[in-house]
Amino acid sequence: MIEQSIRTKALQSTALTSLIERNFHLTLNHNTDDNYVLLRVIDDPVEIDTHMQNMQVDATIQFDCFSKDPQRAKDISKALDNIFNKQGFKDTYLNVQLGLKQRRFFDVDTDSNLFRESSDYIFYYNEV
Repeated sequence: MIEQSIRTKALQSTALTSLIERNFHLTLNHNTDDNYVLLRVIDDPVEIDTHMQNMQVDATIQFDCFSKDPQRAKDISKALDNIFNKQGFKDTYLNVQLGLKQRRFFDVDTDSNLFRESSDYIFYYNEV
């Protein structure tokens, strides 16, 4: 569920939407061929305490920022950094205390021939 909250938060940023419009995808099944973000949930465990209540968890999320223009791929990634790195947010479902960027890499995706800037984040959150 964290992926939908992250997507909603990201698309509230005019800096990001000026780069990708609303092309922020949660699955590989999309028809966008330039200037988009693909979010992948790498790990999102559910932890329950002894009182059967959801505890704070840490989810590992990967953002893949794609573009035909290498600088634009980097700009998309930077816009995501400005939204999430060392930031928290709250919505109807989640209270994200902190997002922390862990690593990034830049390459060319051989399947799409698009430049890709990928960033891994850890989000610390609990359900509201």
